[in-house]
Amino acid sequence: MKLGFLYLVLVFSCFAGSRFSIKDAVEDVKKLEKTLKEEWAFYNYKVVDPEVQFERARNDIEKYSKYITRYNLKKILSKLLGNFHDPEAQILRWADQGNKKYLPFFVHESSKGFVAVNDEREFYLDGYPYVTKLDNIKIEEWVYHAQKFRGVGSPGFMRQHGTERVRYIDLIRNEMAVGDSPLITVEFMNLKGEKLTKNIKLVFENRPYFRWPYKDSQKIQIKNKSVGYLRVFGMEKSEEAIKEVHNLMSKFRETNGLIIDLRGLRGGHRHIAKELLPYFLDKKQSRVANVSVIRNPTEEKISLSEELFLLKINEYKNRFPMIFLKKEFEPSYKFEKKDFSEYRYFLIEGRNQKYFYPGKVIILQDRRSQGAADVFLSAAKYLPNVTLVGQTSGGADGMVTSTVLDKSEIRIFYSRILSFQSTGKMLSGVGVRPDIKINYNYDDFFGTKDSFIKKAIYLITK
Repeated sequence: MKLGFLYLVLVFSCFAGSRFSIKDAVEDVKKLEKTLKEEWAFYNYKVVDPEVQFERARNDIEKYSKYITRYNLKKILSKLLGNFHDPEAQILRWADQGNKKYLPFFVHESSKGFVAVNDEREFYLDGYPYVTKLDNIKIEEWVYHAQKFRGVGSPGFMRQHGTERVRYIDLIRNEMAVGDSPLITVEFMNLKGEKLTKNIKLVFENRPYFRWPYKDSQKIQIKNKSVGYLRVFGMEKSEEAIKEVHNLMSKFRETNGLIIDLRGLRGGHRHIAKELLPYFLDKKQSRVANVSVIRNPTEEKISLSEELFLLKINEYKNRFPMIFLKKEFEPSYKFEKKDFSEYRYFLIEGRNQKYFYPGKVIILQDRRSQGAADVFLSAAKYLPNVTLVGQTSGGADGMVTSTVLDKSEIRIFYSRILSFQSTGKMLSGVGVRPDIKINYNYDDFFGTKDSFIKKAIYLITK
């Protein structure tokens, strides 16, 4: 009897902790609105009326009778954040708590359609690489609805986020008011355009997307020319990671050209950019990599910004590029200066180089290149002998912070800074355009080919 009673108490406690009164949930939204109004760099950016968005969220909560579950509250708050133009605004991994069924394959987008890939990086359905419909609805519509649960970023960022979230079948079916089933009807298509429809059993495990591309740094010999391939797997700040970059550049010193691969890099630190990019500058040169302003700056925020190498002009003394000083910096977004710090700058300095690399440099990027990779690309875009190849980067650079709501204990992430390219264009929510645009082919995702590297090698050796 005692064990049974304890079990019931435990079950009730767990259940009680997963739901909240409507009053408490509304109070959480009020607290969130106050915090974001004071702290969020993007609170007024491109939003018709922030107060309307928060009022809509409160109305959605009040549609429930007495209580709302944590999952449903997170869903409402995620859709609220999805109305603001901050790609860093999100609630981490919330959908996993309510979504039970997933597609049994990964979805990637190629130049000619969406590709279905299994765990072994092979065709999910042999001979039919493309998936065109789910539950008799075009997959583009699934991608559109899957984009709604995170702050708005660049078109490529949103497309990538939606493509990866298509696997959350329960969540998207609910959003589109599609009936529930343990099966899903999938329309596949082969290279000839012929279609095949199959009913497929959904799975109950959300497996992470495999890292793509996965190729180690190496020298590539093409006839009488050698090409260095430097794959950056993470924007780390450790001494080991920085030492490895310098070791590789030492090995690549005599190569005819260099490929730096930043595809798939999300988040991280700016240390790799600070150490690697000076190899491509004259010793006396410097370049402005990034310009940022901090919302409601405090000592803590200033300290964190310095970890991103964001300093005031006078802190660089006489090392700041004169060409940049001769004209006033004009940001594309006219923010309220009273709400932000003065401009702070990330500078790449040739004086920090080990040597000058004279060969052609190709940097590969895609729409998953975000955060520190965005800043790296922004800094590299106007360097001599450097060409950016691929897709427009994600544009998610915001010095992320978070707040925890009092009643539900839900943690909300958002950006503290507005981040600009040296030209004045926004970096956050826009990304960096490549000099040469290319997209993935369907067979790139199977690990047998890599059209991006092929293009880079051609540009170096032609």
